[in-house]
Amino acid sequence: MTQNLLLAPAPPEAAPADTALLPRDLLDLFDVLEQDLRTRSCAHGFSATRRFLLARGLPVASTLAFLKAHGGHCDCTVLSRVERNWWRAPVGRESA
Repeated sequence: MTQNLLLAPAPPEAAPADTALLPRDLLDLFDVLEQDLRTRSCAHGFSATRRFLLARGLPVASTLAFLKAHGGHCDCTVLSRVERNWWRAPVGRESA
């Protein structure tokens, strides 16, 4: 059974509690956005994010709300803000 946890900021194991996203989905989204934004400029919307979510059958509205709540207001800020915050050192875990 996979558990979804609230992210604010959170360890890489976490994903938004109110969406069906898993940590792997977030990692894959970040990868897809990075590749997409290498070949086109950001239109300051969520076109690539929406395509990714729809292709995976993931909830669009709740995921976009989650991304916006964590600083992602378009595809490029999902990368520049959400990804950066998501990778912050987790609280309560010992560093190696």
